[in-house]
Amino acid sequence: MSENTLEEKRSHGKKVRVVDEVKEIVQGMTGAIGDLKKFVDPAARAEYICMQVMKIEGFTKQYLRKAYTILMRNPIEKEIFLGRDLELKQEMVEELRDLIGDI
Repeated sequence: MSENTLEEKRSHGKKVRVVDEVKEIVQGMTGAIGDLKKFVDPAARAEYICMQVMKIEGFTKQYLRKAYTILMRNPIEKEIFLGRDLELKQEMVEELRDLIGDI
């Protein structure tokens, strides 16, 4: 085997590794961009907030839908809601009872 042939094979092997590394990096970036989308894209953010509200137990779906509507109308309350853990989110939704009424 000539020296040129060995260099071509080595070079080819390096290219394959580099391509694999680039693919791995791009896949990681794609996942990160998807995660960012739910905070930047208004429709994705609204869907994320809806999922967070609907996770709360102890309320009817109808009550939670009304709570979601109230939160979406108030940007400050919405941000406070998102920053809380599940127990505090539940308390916050309960505090909306005066606005929602008995359902």
